[in-house]
Amino acid sequence: MIELARLHFIANALAAFERVRAHAWLVLASVLLDVGFFFSLGFFTTPIKDKLLEQVIVIGSLLSQQAKETGRALGNSGLLQQLFQPEIKPYTINVLLLFLSMVVVTYVVYVIFQGSAWAAARNIASKKTVLRTYLLGFARVNLLWGILYLVYLVLDLIASLRHRIIELVVKTTVPDLLGTGLFIAAVIVGLIALLSYPQLSIRNAFRSVLDVKRIIPMYALLAVIYLVLDFLLTQLLQWSFEFTILIGAIIVLPVMAWARVYIIEHTSG
Repeated sequence: MIELARLHFIANALAAFERVRAHAWLVLASVLLDVGFFFSLGFFTTPIKDKLLEQVIVIGSLLSQQAKETGRALGNSGLLQQLFQPEIKPYTINVLLLFLSMVVVTYVVYVIFQGSAWAAARNIASKKTVLRTYLLGFARVNLLWGILYLVYLVLDLIASLRHRIIELVVKTTVPDLLGTGLFIAAVIVGLIALLSYPQLSIRNAFRSVLDVKRIIPMYALLAVIYLVLDFLLTQLLQWSFEFTILIGAIIVLPVMAWARVYIIEHTSG
């Protein structure tokens, strides 16, 4: 019988845990950076999201009215044509500008806070890292992921509008297969992006993906931990919202710090 500690992905998980225990102050810094990230992201993007929602509602209303009048739903190409009709085009341009603004703001906040958190994780993993140098590299590799994120947001908006129009025309619930497919693709890209952070290399990230025997067990373990935490917090939520938030912060944020160290340990071995 194979001992769990001899399994590579388990051994690295335990090693990451020991490193986290030995660097409490860096872990605390990582936790504070995550708190700062979530707070700053919400503070700076909420006004943009509110304006974006207003514009999307107007576009959805105009397109729905046209769909009812014509009595048919539009395909993707037809929907794109409708979005740039003279009466809808100004709202569409506003939406695109707001999307771009949200991506830029998210990119800057993400690079500053999450880049610093990953730099701390590298130092916890005994990989000496200069913050300024790492942030510059972190900003560079996230240019690609930021562009892909913008593409996803635009495609997801188009898919959502198309789905809503179809439901209004057929007057029944229809599965949003396109939206679900886009979300799954976005999650996969996000998981690949995480692999580019340990060494700040997009090329190494795609190489790591091909090493399925190493990567799949790592992500499987992280998924199990996420599901367990999600289940426990869901159960706590039935008792007290405030207590759930408190326990969630106490447990989840340090686990996030550990997860970064674990990814670094496992992909650098």
